[in-house]
Amino acid sequence: MIFRTNNAKGIWIHAKRSYPPPAAVLALLLGLASYCSAVLGADFLSLQGISILWPGNALLVSVLLLVPRKDWPILILACFTGFFLHDLKSHLAPPTIAVFMLSNTIEVLTVAVGLEYCFEGLPQLNSSKALVRFSVVGLHGALFGSVVGAFASSGTYWATWRVFFLGNLVALLTLTQVFLSLLSSGLGSILRSSKLRVEAAALAGALILESYVIFGIQWNTFSPTLIYGLVLVFLWAALRFGPVGVSASTVTVAVFSTWGCIHGLGPFNGPDLLHDVLSMQLFLLFAAVPFIWLAVVVEEREEARILQRDLAGRLMSAQEEERRRIARELHDDINQQVAVLAIDLQRLKRFFPDESSIGNRSIDALWERTHTLSRNIQHLSHQLHSTKLEHLGIVAGLRGLCHEFSEQNKIEADFQFRNVTQEIDSDVALTLFRIAQESLQNVGKHSHARTVRIELDGEEHTLLLRIADDGIGFNLDAPTRPAGLGLVSMTERVRLAGGTLSIRSRELVGTQIEATVPLRHKTNVTQLHKPQLTPDRIFKADVKTFFGRNTRIG
Repeated sequence: MIFRTNNAKGIWIHAKRSYPPPAAVLALLLGLASYCSAVLGADFLSLQGISILWPGNALLVSVLLLVPRKDWPILILACFTGFFLHDLKSHLAPPTIAVFMLSNTIEVLTVAVGLEYCFEGLPQLNSSKALVRFSVVGLHGALFGSVVGAFASSGTYWATWRVFFLGNLVALLTLTQVFLSLLSSGLGSILRSSKLRVEAAALAGALILESYVIFGIQWNTFSPTLIYGLVLVFLWAALRFGPVGVSASTVTVAVFSTWGCIHGLGPFNGPDLLHDVLSMQLFLLFAAVPFIWLAVVVEEREEARILQRDLAGRLMSAQEEERRRIARELHDDINQQVAVLAIDLQRLKRFFPDESSIGNRSIDALWERTHTLSRNIQHLSHQLHSTKLEHLGIVAGLRGLCHEFSEQNKIEADFQFRNVTQEIDSDVALTLFRIAQESLQNVGKHSHARTVRIELDGEEHTLLLRIADDGIGFNLDAPTRPAGLGLVSMTERVRLAGGTLSIRSRELVGTQIEATVPLRHKTNVTQLHKPQLTPDRIFKADVKTFFGRNTRIG
């Protein structure tokens, strides 16, 4: 329910409503949230008044990044009002409160202005460069604010400064991303499916249980290595829920570790209070930062993989468009010129009335060669672009392909289909047609087969294309077998369509290729360059060396 106007583009980013809420209403909500965050930081995340981390500033920074700058003064005032009321309730001296307010102001403005300068729009930790910028800005904000805030303590300045600095830094690096994600998009954007929600609940349960076991026991009765059990949970959070999952896990661990320390439990329970607080903050910092970095690297690689898939899809779409253009040129221009040439050769025969003359025989030979050239051009045009597939559908396209293959290679091609509707998306039909075309070309060139069988089976949500021949086959496990471009192209096409490819072959037995793609109905928008893969669609790795990472052997 928080909105932001992008100063450069003037675009409202919203979660629930299509218009920005009044600044006064937003300020009231922020004041209440700030008071609650102060209660959390001072009462639940502190030891004898020394905060382990301070969530209030992270909350305010997140809100400021979501609203126009003209609303900053009233929101900062509302947030600090919540802090001020909590400090009064805690019986802090007015000078101490004033120093805290000045420290918070310096930190919040440094981070908010720095993030707006370094990022276009909301900060997104989806690359290593973005994480470095985010960390540097947070580091400077925590540093500047702590230099002032440490004056509010009656203890040793540098010892207090270290506690202030680490507490503010951990909160800024972890909670800011959580608040930004929740305020800008809501929890539904993070947990987009029921499967993810169940997994998040399982992760939360495992984290709470493990944190309770680690920080809720007498530590001298257990081995210190027990704390390494949190590595698995943080790894789970990083790989499945990104930086937001790691940040939320860090805050959960902070709550349990603080609770355990207050009750004399857990590993951070020693005689020196400042030492315990510093140890806990360093633990949280070195637990959160590596896994946040891991999560960012994983997301960066995933975006690079998606970009690569998208580029491959666009290249394949451009290839199909170029095939279509060349096929039109061959059919409408070059083949017509060859036909005119054949007609001219027939007219030329009139000048040689003797049928047995050398001139007539030469013209007849030229006409035969011209006729063969015309048929070859027409065949090439059909290979590049099938008009039957485009206008009559996948069944007619495959039937025509089998007929042309039989005539060209003198190999019997039997085509059968079952439960195939004509309302099939053009990209799905084109994918299956190209796979059949490439498979038949391989059969004609390498298999020495007598017959080949092509089957197209329609199921409830998928289409299955099976091409089987009785040729000599080949050894899939041969280490010296090179990967052909045709097989790579088939694998890539199936992968972009969100399907699976299976190759089964044995020497002297034959080869069978099965392609299964999701069934989609006809659309008006070309979707070939929009891959729709899911993580569970991964093929067996036995022939990765030859056919790419998505080929499966039966």
